[in-house]
Amino acid sequence: MIKWLFILLFSFSIGLFSAQSSDAKKRMLNMVEKLERVPPYSCDVNINIDVKFIRIKERVGKMIYRSPEDIDYKIKGFAFLPKKEMGTIFHLPI
Repeated sequence: MIKWLFILLFSFSIGLFSAQSSDAKKRMLNMVEKLERVPPYSCDVNINIDVKFIRIKERVGKMIYRSPEDIDYKIKGFAFLPKKEMGTIFHLPI
């Protein structure tokens, strides 16, 4: 009896996880579609780093958004490091 109850609960939980997965996928696709509809724009940015062991003055620059994959920053004396690993940026096989 306990064995069948365990199998039933296990089957039910798998169904719940797969339903959540498809719902999450739909939400992500919806979010990507909304991001793709955002028109290009540019704005001024001020960057102030507040870290004890780093002394850097406030930087002023411009951010230019063209698409989710094409965001450009023009900030003199400041560099952004990519979030992705280098292999995916340059499309190199790993």
